[in-house]
Amino acid sequence: GNHGVLIIGRTVAETFNRLTYFERAAETYIRALQTGQVLRVLSDDVAEKTAREWEAYPGFADAHLREIKALLDEDGATYAS
Repeated sequence: GNHGVLIIGRTVAETFNRLTYFERAAETYIRALQTGQVLRVLSDDVAEKTAREWEAYPGFADAHLREIKALLDEDGATYAS
């Protein structure tokens, strides 16, 4: 236990995308908590609608991963070797 998060998806791109946005959401949440203010939370209906729209965006995960790889390649990263 407590070794980190486990993310799964149908493809590597989808899994990477889910992890990226989970990490961003967690960071945003922690920063919001640090303000000490009462947090305003979206309604379940808005959250569900957003999730449905997100999942329905065709090819987004593949495009996102392609762009990340292009940025890494441009910087001379050795992730592929």
